[in-house]
Amino acid sequence: MNASSASSDYSTLRAAALVVIVASVLMSCGNNTSLLENASLLQGQNVIVRELPADSDDKGEFTYFRLSDSSIVTGRDIATPRWDIAFRSTTIWINGGTNRPGRGGAQVLRNQDYNALVEAPSTGYQVDESSTTLAIPSGSGNGWYTYNALAATITPIANTVIALRTGEGKYAKLQILSYYRGAPTTPTITSTPRYYTFRYFYQPNGSRTLQ
Repeated sequence: MNASSASSDYSTLRAAALVVIVASVLMSCGNNTSLLENASLLQGQNVIVRELPADSDDKGEFTYFRLSDSSIVTGRDIATPRWDIAFRSTTIWINGGTNRPGRGGAQVLRNQDYNALVEAPSTGYQVDESSTTLAIPSGSGNGWYTYNALAATITPIANTVIALRTGEGKYAKLQILSYYRGAPTTPTITSTPRYYTFRYFYQPNGSRTLQ
């Protein structure tokens, strides 16, 4: 599947806007699937990815994602630095650490306004050391979300931004906005989980500038 066909099937791109919206993401079992018609439009822009499936069919599989061209990564590229972040249910991997091929790292920044983060931190990045020791911790209140046992819902922690070093050593920031299909403002027990909506900014020139 090439980039132009993926765009017509999976996304609505508004090139004149400051924000590129990637909508209706579907998994592909073939080649890497680009979600943008023209990846160069990512230069100096924020991207919103809507409803990225994260093991939505409960098979125990991760969705591997590359920030540079907003692509789902599949096949042999999973064993290379050419992916940055991966999602399965509430667990998030980064491409760096034990048994990871990339140079990635991450840190969870609390009480951080997304727009005010204009430079990635120079230090403090963690890597995935094991299935239980992750750069982006899992568990309610430990990383990016809280779990409401009474309502059985997952809610992103407000003013939480993930600073990323990508698999190829570039820098980005990412904020998770919703864990549910349709990104409801107030999810309920009937909301369909494991569909991430998030925004991010990727800096392709190797600097830590995020604006």
